[in-house]
Amino acid sequence: MFGSLVVVFPTPHSGGTLVLRHHEHEWTFDSAKLLACTSNRLAYAAFFSDVEHEVTPVTSGHRISLTYNLYWADLGLDGIVISTQPDGVNILQPPSANATDVGRILSEVLEDSSLLPAGGTLGFGLRHAYPFPRTWDPAVDKLDPLLLLPILLKGSDLALYDACDALGLEPKLKFISETDDKPVLLDRAVQLSVMEIEDPEGTMLREHNGVVVEEVGADFEPSEEDIGKSVRPVHWVTRVGAINKLASTYIHYGNEGVLSHLYMTPCLTVEVGPVGARQTSRAK
Repeated sequence: MFGSLVVVFPTPHSGGTLVLRHHEHEWTFDSAKLLACTSNRLAYAAFFSDVEHEVTPVTSGHRISLTYNLYWADLGLDGIVISTQPDGVNILQPPSANATDVGRILSEVLEDSSLLPAGGTLGFGLRHAYPFPRTWDPAVDKLDPLLLLPILLKGSDLALYDACDALGLEPKLKFISETDDKPVLLDRAVQLSVMEIEDPEGTMLREHNGVVVEEVGADFEPSEEDIGKSVRPVHWVTRVGAINKLASTYIHYGNEGVLSHLYMTPCLTVEVGPVGARQTSRAK
């Protein structure tokens, strides 16, 4: 389930306002007001499943509604056809969920020659929750969860992805791992349960094409411990949150074997070119 659709019938009532909250923002859907002067229309609202919602008490009359759980019809890799907005439908969304607005702001920011003058990598934590499994076993779940994520993106995550794509800044969805050392950026989910591991970071770097993530400021120089490793300085615009974690269980061998977990969280990375040549792919 990725969202809900609430349909309210035109029965006279007061109260019963639908209140939606997400990331410290709040919106109200007052069906009583919308239907006050009509008897042949319905009022409806749709919202994503990670949006907090409540209905205020009905103070008079009767509020009759239907609520539908929304599911994707097909999660295949052929993609999902996204229909355009129908005439007369008002989509209430924050500016961060509008790809045109996001693209305009991002374009203005990249015009600043003091920002990444030689180019670099921008990192974004995803703002929405997605139907990720808690654990992943390639023997059971043949498809890597990261491959499905592009067709599941929604809200501000989708707007950012589309805006970067339109500007010729190729967006890439990756996993970032949590290790005892520095985090590692991965192109796919990794399964470590078939291994007996002393150094999970090294294993991911050697066997899964992992890249060490170095959080950077204006100036960056690799540390001595990074010499010989594939290291990428990343400028994080929004932090990676605690949602959408995927776990891999393995035996960690130090002085003795212990059961350990590797946690991977999806994020979005964007390669930005140097001043005067910001595009890193063909703009769409």
